[in-house]
Amino acid sequence: MKRQLLTGVLAASTLTLAAFSQATPAHALSFSGGTVNLTANDVGSTFQVNFDGNVNGNNVPGLSAQALFTLTSYATNQANFTVNLINTTTVPITSRISRLGFNTNPGVNVDASSATGVFTDVITGSFPNKFGDVEVCFVPSSRGTCGGGPGGVTTTGNFTTNLVFTGSLTNGLSLSDFGVRYQSINGGGFDDASGTGRGTPIPTPALLPAVLGMGAAVLRKKKQEAKVAEKV
Repeated sequence: MKRQLLTGVLAASTLTLAAFSQATPAHALSFSGGTVNLTANDVGSTFQVNFDGNVNGNNVPGLSAQALFTLTSYATNQANFTVNLINTTTVPITSRISRLGFNTNPGVNVDASSATGVFTDVITGSFPNKFGDVEVCFVPSSRGTCGGGPGGVTTTGNFTTNLVFTGSLTNGLSLSDFGVRYQSINGGGFDDASGTGRGTPIPTPALLPAVLGMGAAVLRKKKQEAKVAEKV
């Protein structure tokens, strides 16, 4: 009986995966090391960037962040994103993410670009702590610099951005060298310290949780049916 139940669940899951694969366009994001490559086919896709943390060049366990980028539109020379920035720093350390940045190919026209939400301006500059230059730097205020300043994210924050580029996006858009600026680092031996984090982009398959959820629902239903059958 249990073997028949398991076989039925596996068959249902297989059929579910097949149905989803036929109904869902397979526009997989392209990743090359720390670079994300995007095209117009990727509108609606989301990718995740995980950031480590270091102070004065030394890695700090527990100092971390995460960003979810969703490409919402893609045109000849501009692209729109929604970004969910999460401060995943863990006790005993606390921190504030005051800046988020990355490089692009083709280059970006920051004067024509914009942001709305927890970050309200797009500038260019460099992160300290031996990180280096970033072409795109999101800041909470037009008075801020890429090096740091007030505002930012202590828990979670969202923003949208319209990025205008200096060249055509017909052949694609690449984002790389993701970084964050940490400030107000306290606890764990730190007292109002600052640092940076380097990001690693990874894909976020949105289909898998839905399929697993449906598989779990099928399993519950099969178990209920089996119990009823045993009582009859």
